[in-house]
Amino acid sequence: MDNSMAADDAMAEKHSTIADVEVTMAENHANIKLLTRRRPKQLLTIITGFHSLSLAILHLNITTRDHLVLYSFSVKVSST
Repeated sequence: MDNSMAADDAMAEKHSTIADVEVTMAENHANIKLLTRRRPKQLLTIITGFHSLSLAILHLNITTRDHLVLYSFSVKVSST
């Protein structure tokens, strides 16, 4: 493997984020829990993604510890 491919792989690993996700649904409501590492503008990106999926955020709880963050969303699924 040449140096440019090794650098690309290292950069991808550095920027990749793995999150634990738990979703429970009841009719047109969902509770979504995301446990992941903290990153700048992460919450804005998540909220924008939810809106693009027609999910209206009803409640949000944020819990942090060291470098981890737990986002707990209560959302309403809109039928368009």
